[in-house]
Amino acid sequence: MPKGRKPFDEEEPEPIQEPEEERPLCRDCYYFDVDRDEEVPDDIVAQCIHPDLEDYELMVTGECGCNLFEPFDEEDFEDEEEEDDSY
Repeated sequence: MPKGRKPFDEEEPEPIQEPEEERPLCRDCYYFDVDRDEEVPDDIVAQCIHPDLEDYELMVTGECGCNLFEPFDEEDFEDEEEEDDSY
């Protein structure tokens, strides 16, 4: 190996590119496991309980995002609370 060269010094790594599309934030996702009684701050950390990801016990912030996003609907939340109260 020539002097002054290190292994794996062949090429400069390509910079990480931002995604071309904006992803919705986890804080607005149905599967972001937080108490919805108050506004959810961006920096809160909670578990993602999406069926495809829950085995990983993935912890994410409200500022994260992914392609499995499903919007949280306040009306669905109220319906679930009413069902819970009926027991």
